[in-house]
This record gives sequence, structure tokens and C-alpha cells, in this order.
Amino acid sequence: MTHETEFFIAYFVSLVNKLMRDAGSMRTFIKLFIFIHFSVMLSAQEYNITGRVLNEQTQEPSEFVNVLLVKNDSINPQGTITNEKGIFSLRVKEGNYILRLEQFGQRFLNREISITEDTDLGDLFIEQSILLEGVVAEGSTSLIKQKADRLVFNIENSFWSEGRNLIEILEVTPLINIYGENLSIIGKSGAGIVVNGKPINLKGSALIDYLRSLQSENVRAIEVITSPSAKGNAQGNGGGINIIMKQKPAEGWNGDAFLSYKQRAHASVTSGITFNYVKNKLKVSANVFAYQSEYSPYQSSTSQTETQLINNEVSKDIKNKGLAYFLSFNYKIRENTTFGLVAQGDNGFTNTKENSIYKYKQEDNNVNKNSTLSDKNNTLGSISLNAFYRHKFKKGGGFNLLSAYSKRKNDMPTTFYSENRVDNTTFKTSPFEGFTVSVHQLGIELPWKWMKIEPGIRYAFIENSSDFKFFTEENNTLNEIFDKANYFIYKEKTIAAYLATQKEIAEKWTIQAGLRYENTYVQGENKTIQAINEYEYDDFFPSLNILYNFTKSKSISLHYNKRITRPNLNHLNPYRKYDNLKSYFVGNPYLEPTFMHNFGINYLRNKYTISIYYQKQKDINSLISKVDDNSNTIKTFEKAFNQYNFGINANYHFSLFNFWSTALSADVWYSESEIINPALKPLKGYSGYLFMSNSFNLDEDKIYQFQINYYQFFTAKQKNIITKPHSNLSARLTASFFNKRLYAYVEMNDILKSAETNAEYYQTNLQKKTFSYEDSRAFTIGLSYKFGNEKLKETQNDISVEEEGRK
Repeated sequence: MTHETEFFIAYFVSLVNKLMRDAGSMRTFIKLFIFIHFSVMLSAQEYNITGRVLNEQTQEPSEFVNVLLVKNDSINPQGTITNEKGIFSLRVKEGNYILRLEQFGQRFLNREISITEDTDLGDLFIEQSILLEGVVAEGSTSLIKQKADRLVFNIENSFWSEGRNLIEILEVTPLINIYGENLSIIGKSGAGIVVNGKPINLKGSALIDYLRSLQSENVRAIEVITSPSAKGNAQGNGGGINIIMKQKPAEGWNGDAFLSYKQRAHASVTSGITFNYVKNKLKVSANVFAYQSEYSPYQSSTSQTETQLINNEVSKDIKNKGLAYFLSFNYKIRENTTFGLVAQGDNGFTNTKENSIYKYKQEDNNVNKNSTLSDKNNTLGSISLNAFYRHKFKKGGGFNLLSAYSKRKNDMPTTFYSENRVDNTTFKTSPFEGFTVSVHQLGIELPWKWMKIEPGIRYAFIENSSDFKFFTEENNTLNEIFDKANYFIYKEKTIAAYLATQKEIAEKWTIQAGLRYENTYVQGENKTIQAINEYEYDDFFPSLNILYNFTKSKSISLHYNKRITRPNLNHLNPYRKYDNLKSYFVGNPYLEPTFMHNFGINYLRNKYTISIYYQKQKDINSLISKVDDNSNTIKTFEKAFNQYNFGINANYHFSLFNFWSTALSADVWYSESEIINPALKPLKGYSGYLFMSNSFNLDEDKIYQFQINYYQFFTAKQKNIITKPHSNLSARLTASFFNKRLYAYVEMNDILKSAETNAEYYQTNLQKKTFSYEDSRAFTIGLSYKFGNEKLKETQNDISVEEEGRK
């Protein structure tokens, strides 16, 4: 046993002992995690093996070539990959090996060697004709590519190209963060998702389950749009994720079906089927998605003022079931003209049974208790219809016409009553909401060779109406209380014009610049009290993206854009949304939008990226809690802060061996708030998170694969909220059968049950502590089966209506 081996074994034992004594020490856990990850390579070092891989024709270095040393009695080879200079280095024990050079599944060299000392293998040559067999058709073999406004993760022919689902791919895609059922882009508030231009309107667990049904064999690349151009709506600070499927010009039909079972506190089942058909000028795509889930989240809070102490515990049992569908129709009228229709819908039902124990102590130190049971039924129905007409000019350029309409309704009758019925305050609420959106847009691409110029105009209209009724119940008789009723109508009209430009200079420089103007008219009418609040605002929204390519695998980009976040419609509605008999939320119809400026620098080199971002937000609306003299908790949104965020994000992909790939991501940011509302106490400080994903191919044909992920979030201080550290460990085993048509997986999420959220809220006259656990520990098993013609071309629809996200 070598001195290094003895040292690492001793260090490992000491770390385990320390971890057992102090299970909450994050520093100890990180050391142990890093040790396990790397000690396997370091503990048995003997001799250093070096060499360089070159292209035989050009004599240039060959990057990302897998260098493997295989022992006859070993299942798993030792190996590494070449760097940008074609150089590799690894350490192995004395013995006889087979030296292999591989890339994209293609083997270039298979030679027996004997290792008895440090060895320099010198220059190893690869024939160019062989090397090109594994190259992507477009000629780009870079795993990560930077464009002016987005980052492209090319998974085709990469380590992740076979036997994985789309969630596994997104988890290792730079700048994307998936935590539980939330998917976002680093430094952004969210992420809109489209698959080959088709928007996916599912959310939460339904979205995650759908993405799991898509297999990596059908995916060419993931585009992470970090700085949207002026063509897109200025609403929101979220970016975009475009999933590019492989396009192959074949006719016929195909599809896939999937089924998954998830066990949390209760069981959930999701299933779906997709069908695609291509014939001559016609393309049709249909998808039906059914879901039935049940889970049991838990929350608790403690609120303290100078005179009162309130404890509230809430346990829920939530049941969801529904059916979502998607239908796309494309017809090529002429060679340069296409017409299409897209229909989407969702019909669902949610039942939420909630048990709330509300304890409050006032100056007399007497503890009062109110136990409330509530039964909420939410019937949801939505439909959207989109039509587009696309025409290309003979000399280049063209125009697009888009017309979209969507309608959504929620019927949410809820019964509240005291468990002991002592205070005789049983009541019912009957909120009904209707939401409609209509959008019309014309975009033009002018056929100018010296610069790409795209002007356009857009009109959007939103209307949200809500009818809230309040009833008390006595002797099984409902009595409507008219002075608590509310009928509110919100209307919003936005007219926009934009000009987007793009210029490429000598293959090194790409410049995108744009300017968007938006004029918005808002009217909120409370018909119950005959009050109208209306106002109008307009602004310009510039954007600039500059990209410089040093080489094909090394680039830097700078971007700036101005954005707007309009209030969520649920935050504007002034009716009371009750949590229990002593706590409710009331909307604020006078909320105004938040404006923000985003600056960023992205640096890409080979397989690692570094992003530096700065964001300034003005007039942020924040949730404010108040406690009245009767110990009732009232929550609402008010204008609260200006906020400044500065952060650095780094991502790195590397392969220790050809069967083992690791993705690392780290994000550190500083946040500082400037107070507007005197009711709140602003905070400032640093925060961050770490993510590690290890993926393993368990056999040469990539039939069986294993993945283990770990997230660690550190203490965060933003606005007036401190969020305590929390983490998530998950693992996944996948397998494919029948020529990779049948795909199966088992997954365990939140293995350590550590995805609990503890937070503290600071206000001038109130301090609040909260705890929540969303029942995230889950065991899932799923199946997906592909049928029909595997080479069918995917339908492309560039349709996205951002206004639907305002619901």
C-alpha cells in the first residue's frame, strides 16, 4: 500500500467520524463528497502516462478524444480526454493494458502496451476520414456554443446523446436550474419552454413528467436564450429554453406513449401519447396528456409583533386530475408559403383539504386557538387557438402573421368551518375567474444582404373578470353576505412596435441590436362599489448583444436589455382569498409594473462557461403581512423595494472516463435592497448554490445508465427575506430495450428529505418565521415507447404568446 493510499484512508476515516459528530456541517459534507469523487483516482497512483493526439492530415491537435487504458481482467477502463492541445495525462498501476482512442462512439486505435515506469507515448495520429465519421452534420462538434443572444448545448453525438430523457439533459445544461418541480435560467425569474418552436404550457409536476417522456436520441440541441431580442415581448425577466429536435426529411407517421407512477405520501399517475404525421405538404402533430396526482405539503409559521404572538400550522391533502391536449396543423401552400393552426387545452379538477391550527397570544398572555378545516374544489378549463401565416420572399426575407386567442376559467367554491364550531363562523366562498387573451402580430424580415433587419408590430388585449361571493351557513342554510362580495374586471391593452437588427462581421463578430416601444392602457373596475382605476404608461426597451469568437470553441459575449414585469393578475384582484378563518390575502388593484435593467458577460471555452450578471430592478412589489387588533393576519402586495443583484455563475463538463461524465455548476451572487415601503426592513448579503451531476454508462451500448445529482443552497438574503440552507440528493437508473424503442427508468428524489425551506421575514413591526416541506421525497417509475417511422420530420411552429403567463 502506497503512502498516498494510507493518507487518504486515514483522511476518509477522520471525515466520517467528524460527519457523524456534526451531521449539520456543510463544510464537512463538501469535503467528504469531493473526497469520494476524486480519491479513487489518487489513492492508487503508480506511473504517469502522457501523450498527444494529432490529426494525421493537418497535424493539428485533436480535442475531446477519449484515451482509455483497458486491463484484461477489468470491466471498467481507466481514462481521460485530450485537451485543446491534444495532450492527455493519467496515472495507472504497473501492468499490461490495451490503449484505445475513441470519440463519438468511433474507435480510432486499439494497441497493447506494457507499463513498468513513467511513459511518454509521444504523438498518436488519427486519420481525418475516420474522424469526420462522428461529426455532426452541420460541421460543429463543440459541445457548447455561444451565440449573440443564447447558449447552445449540442448533445447530439455527445456523452448524453443516448438512453436519457430530457430532464437528465436539462439538468446538465449550462445556465439551467432544475430544483424539484421548478425550472429556471440562472439570473432569471423563470423560463418559457418551447419544443421546436411549439410552446409547452404545462407547469409543475405535469411539465416535468412530460419532459421526462422525451428521449435524448430525438434531441439535437438545447438553446438557452439569456437575452431575448426586441422581437419578443418585454414582459418578465425570464429567459427562454428552445429544445431542438432532430429533423429528418421522411414521410409517414410515428409517435410515442409514456406512463409514469410516482409515490410520495400518496400515489400519482401520469400518461400521454403523441402522434405525428407527414405527407407531402401536410404536417400534423397531436398530443394528449392525462394526470392524476395526490400529495401532502406542510407549512408552519410564527409571527410576532410587540403585543401579539401567532403560530399557524397548515397541513394539506391536494388531489389533481385532468386532461391536456395539443393539436398542430401545418400546410405548405406553396414552396415559400406556409399556413398553420395550433390548438391547446387543459381541463382539470383540484380538491384541496386543509387543516389549519391558528394559535394567538395577546397582551393578556391567554392562548386562543382556532382550528379551521377547509374544502376547496377548483374546476379549471382553458383553450387556446393560434393561427399563423408565413411567407418568404424570392430574394430573401419574408413576413410572419400571427393571431392568437386563449380563454381560461376557474371555479373555486370553498367551505371553511371551525373544527369545534364554538365560534359559529362557518362560511363559504364562491370565487369565479375568467381570463381571456387575444394577440395579433406582424413581423417582417427585410432582404438586405449587408444587415438583417426585422421590424414588426404587436397588439395584445387581456381581460380578467372575477366574481367573489361570501356566504355564512346556519342550520344547513346559506346566507349571502353582500357587503363582502366583490365583482372586479381588469382590462389591459398593449400596443408595441419593434426594430431588431443583426450584423455578422468577418465570422468573428456578431452584433444584435434592437429597440422596442410599448404603450399600455390599464383599467380596473370594481363593480361592487362602482369604482374605476385607470392609468396609462409607455416606455422604450432597448437591447444589445455582442459576440466575439476567438475560435470555434472559445468566445465572449456581452448583453444588455431593459425589461418590464407587470403585476400578476391574482395580486391585483381586491377580493379576499382566505387561508383559514383568521388569515386571508387581499389583492391591490393599484399595483404598478416593475422595470429592470440587465447586464451580462458570458465567456465560453471548450466545456466550461463563466457568466457575470448585474441586474437593477425598480419599484418591486412585495408581499406584506399585517396583524390587526383581533389577531387576524392580512396579506397584500405593495410597492416595496429597489433591488440590485450581482452574480457569477460557472459551469464545467468533464469526463474522468469514457463511461463517466460529470457536470458541475456554481452560482454566487450579492443582493442589496433599497427601501421604498417603510413597513419593511431591507436586507443585503451574499448567497449561492452548488450542483453536481454524475452520469454513468453501465455498458458499452449505453443500454443501462445511472445518474446521481446533488444540490446545495446556502443562506440567501434578498429583499426582506432570509432563506436558510437546504439541499436535495436524487438518483436515477435508466434502461432501454427493443432497439431502444422502449425506455424505462426508476428515480428517487430528495433521498435525504432535506429539501425543506426555512425562511425569516423582517418588517418594521413584525417578524415572521416560516417552514415548508412540499412532500418532495418521491419514488418514480416510468415507461416510454416509440412507434412508427423513427425518421419522421418534426413540425416547426414559431408560436409563443407570453401574455398567457399572466394568469
